[in-house]
Amino acid sequence: MKRYIFLIQTKLLSLPVIKLFNAFLLITILCLFLVWTPTTWASDKEKAHYHFIIGYMYELDRQMDKALSEYKIALSYDSESFYLMMQLSKLLAKMGKYTEALGYAEKILLKDENNIPALMITGEIYNSMDRIDDAIKSYEKIIKINPTNSRAYFYLGSIYAQQKKYEQAIDVFNQLLKYDKEGFMVYYYIGSIYLEMKNYDAAISAFKKAIEFKPGFELAYINMGHSYEQKKEWEAAIDAYKKAIDVNPSNLDTHFKIVNLYVQQDKFDAALGYLEELKKDHPKNLEIHYKIALLYAEKKMYADAIKEFEYLLKERPNDTRLRYYLGGLYEEMKNYEAAVKEYKKIIELNPKDVNAFVHLGYVYNKMGKNEETIKTLEEAISFESKKAELYLYLGLAYSQDKKYEKSVETFKIGIEIDPKNDKLHFNLGVVYEKMGKFNDMEAELRKTIELNPKHAEALNYLGYSLADRGINIDEAIGLVKKALEIEPNNGYYIDSLGWAYYQKGLYDDALRELKRAAEIVKDDATVLDHLGDVYSRLSSKEEAEKMWQKALEIEPTNIKIKEKLKKSK
Repeated sequence: MKRYIFLIQTKLLSLPVIKLFNAFLLITILCLFLVWTPTTWASDKEKAHYHFIIGYMYELDRQMDKALSEYKIALSYDSESFYLMMQLSKLLAKMGKYTEALGYAEKILLKDENNIPALMITGEIYNSMDRIDDAIKSYEKIIKINPTNSRAYFYLGSIYAQQKKYEQAIDVFNQLLKYDKEGFMVYYYIGSIYLEMKNYDAAISAFKKAIEFKPGFELAYINMGHSYEQKKEWEAAIDAYKKAIDVNPSNLDTHFKIVNLYVQQDKFDAALGYLEELKKDHPKNLEIHYKIALLYAEKKMYADAIKEFEYLLKERPNDTRLRYYLGGLYEEMKNYEAAVKEYKKIIELNPKDVNAFVHLGYVYNKMGKNEETIKTLEEAISFESKKAELYLYLGLAYSQDKKYEKSVETFKIGIEIDPKNDKLHFNLGVVYEKMGKFNDMEAELRKTIELNPKHAEALNYLGYSLADRGINIDEAIGLVKKALEIEPNNGYYIDSLGWAYYQKGLYDDALRELKRAAEIVKDDATVLDHLGDVYSRLSSKEEAEKMWQKALEIEPTNIKIKEKLKKSK
């Protein structure tokens, strides 16, 4: 025996101190056991216990294969040991070797069909193997043998809940309450199931019961708060979360739930104030700084938001998400040079970040640097040639530069990649109109509407184009009316309708719509010009001249309006 104890102590030298305590405890038990054991069978038992303890030490050290080997050797010396079979079954289950694990548990059940530990492990293994019906049978059998076995109820109820068999799950937990009258965890599980069922009142009632039995039950307060939140009972939710915080003030997630509730109610000042107080206790917590930055941005306090994001970037200089926010804030402040710097930094960190190229191209466009926009988008396409969105942006940039042929070519490449992209078809139609290719324009706009019947811009654009050219006026009116169903207060669409009525000779209808358009779209030369034309047709010369004069003030170089004024006088 001394030889085995010496070998065990040698093995222990390599274990961490915390694990040594458990191992030495096992040795003490082993020594006492061996002293009191009859010598007639001590030899095999010694060997079994020795290999079991070595296996257990390996298991503590997470050397599972070695532990498995030792347990199997131990079982070879004590082949009838239920305890060793259970250890093997549990270890194999941990290792994901469910079939072999099940084999050892079933060996026990062949000899003792009512062995609760074996039934318990088979239930766990069946559940892991997705043999749900078998797992249910194992736990139901345990409950039949021992109606007070709370673990079996918890496992069985959890399985039913996972299967979304909520009523059965609740029934299982209610059965457990017959034996566990003060089962705060039982009420907590019932509340959680009701929460899944969206039965928030029942969930709240169950969580309150759990708290009644355990007043400092943090999770029950949190889930009760969530239940109130789903009911949009904001104050009750905040109160529940605050009670959870009283129990555990260091749980920042719960603090953030309160902040989020303030935000949901558009109480940005309250949210910001709460975070500022929280920051006093956690001055270096980056999540707090991040949420403060977002709230400053929401309140359009851009300078304060930028300070917070700059603080965050000192700690996380390679966080591109922060740089995107910073770039966006600089855009809002029209500090385009600073925005360019941020997007370039993102590209430096990630040379193939397509979104950064798109943002950079957009900012260059805002700066009037259209050549830089084109270069930036072309570079993005050089490594991301199958992204239709890039051809849309590049085509628009070419169009803005009046490079219409290049624009058409670019849009067509995008359409080859994504034939159902309504935005590409629409903008191709717009470029065709600028080139005077009206048949091609009409074909693309009709394709756009086919792909997206709710594309208000395409409906209006085609309707206005037909009316302006005096073609299919009734269809034009119908198209524009469809656009207005989608955007009823769009002044430009109302102008199109008025102009279509004018082209049909319905001047009173035209005057009504164009006056309405002029009230919505202030200082637009086209709307005022149309209004002048209608007044002219209605023989209101003075009003007509007044409208044309206003239009000319907006577009002083408009030759057509100048000619109308000249003829009128």
